[in-house]
Amino acid sequence: MDKLIAYCGINCSTCPLFIATSTENISLKQELADKWGEIYKRTFDIEEMKCYGCKSGRKFFLSDKCNITQCNTSKGIHTCKQCSNSPCKRINEFYEWQKNNKTGVEFI
Repeated sequence: MDKLIAYCGINCSTCPLFIATSTENISLKQELADKWGEIYKRTFDIEEMKCYGCKSGRKFFLSDKCNITQCNTSKGIHTCKQCSNSPCKRINEFYEWQKNNKTGVEFI
């Protein structure tokens, strides 16, 4: 499978939500709903736990609020790596958040 790379640089094939969605793994979706519920301090319905990548048009619903996606699309770039301001505070904070929450995703 070709790598599907998110605006932030996540290799989607390593993202547990993308994996759970593409394999229709209900138990992984529930595990993520529980874990992310603790992180985000809200309840996630298992039906919300789906994502085909932020560039697919069938992205995770929280991606609509993603300032990294908004920044990339406003600049007409495909990933933060293409930005002349990279790495910026926004992406550094996102990488740190990913690391602290042990999401296990890989970045390009």
